[in-house]
Amino acid sequence: MLFIGISALAVLGEYFQYFSITDYTQHFYMFLYQNKWLVISCIIYVAILFYSCYNYYLKHLNLESALIDTKDSYTYYSYSFLDRFGKVAPFLKLDLKLLTRNKRMRMVLWMSLAFVLYGLLVFNSSMYGESQLMHIMGSIVITGGFMLMFGQYVPSWDSSYYPLMMTQNIPYRTYLEAKWTLMVIGTVIASILSSFYLFYGVDVYLTILAIAMYNIGWNCYWCLLIGVFVRSKIDLNSTKNAFGDSKAFNINTLLLSLPLLLIPFILYVVMNYFFGLHITLLVIAILGFIGIFFKKIIFDKIEKLYKQKKYETIKAYK
Repeated sequence: MLFIGISALAVLGEYFQYFSITDYTQHFYMFLYQNKWLVISCIIYVAILFYSCYNYYLKHLNLESALIDTKDSYTYYSYSFLDRFGKVAPFLKLDLKLLTRNKRMRMVLWMSLAFVLYGLLVFNSSMYGESQLMHIMGSIVITGGFMLMFGQYVPSWDSSYYPLMMTQNIPYRTYLEAKWTLMVIGTVIASILSSFYLFYGVDVYLTILAIAMYNIGWNCYWCLLIGVFVRSKIDLNSTKNAFGDSKAFNINTLLLSLPLLLIPFILYVVMNYFFGLHITLLVIAILGFIGIFFKKIIFDKIEKLYKQKKYETIKAYK
């Protein structure tokens, strides 16, 4: 088709006298005319080409010859570095494989990375760039993007096989700790990736780190609590909506998510009024450490609540 198109353009150019293609081609044909042995070489070349094409199509007249054996290949990741987490390591490996292989879960990772860049909208804004309250809001989104996207839908991510999983000898505590650990890892990675916000000042990055510690110490637990009451089935094989065919986001999710945002705001407003920014950030970070220190007590309450709602959850996922 390319040769035909070029030839058509050459003929049209010659016809409308835009240019004369023969001024360039005459040298080639005169060279053939003056060296007759080249004409013989061209004839031999065409004969060989015709013979090769004839043999090729004769050998491939059978349809089975067109069949090609395809071999599916995939990359296996052992995630052996997660073995240090002990009994929760197998669950972490399963979640990581799901996050990296499933399209729906990969969207969570991409959106979490996009949330890390959310601060560029806040800190560059002429309206909100100097507002410490908006810095708190930006820090929650920056460090808690993965926590919000993934944690609020535990155990909905496993809804397609959750009833079967509940028939196995799987301790609820181990299952929940694996989800919590994954949210903590996501928060830590987001905090490291957001280090470029030092460009906007040390106080900005200190705010991000303080909120990250608070997210680890309290908001990760709260996300697990949200999962007890928000039992929305998610179809991981569907590509229609962001969270499958079911309405995974609803008014319950919104109402239960409010403490994630409001409590840090209230803490900041009260503490900053009496003690200033740096003391406020220190208190928020210390509260995060306290939440980590009381992990066992908090998990006992969360595990008990999940067990109480076990059969309601199974019924919702059927």
